Amino acid sequence: MLRAAPPIIASLQMWSARAGAIELRTNREAIERLMRVPIRNTPAPEPI
Repeated sequence: MLRAAPPIIASLQMWSARAGAIELRTNREAIERLMRVPIRNTPAPEPI
């Protein structure tokens, strides 16, 4: 039954080529900046 189905064709493009690429890039940079900031007032994890 699956062999009778036509193949799925997707037109893919890089996210940087999309219409909202500037907003996506800005949001990505903001998220990456937040990921680099150390968390304060959190005890260090105990070594295993």
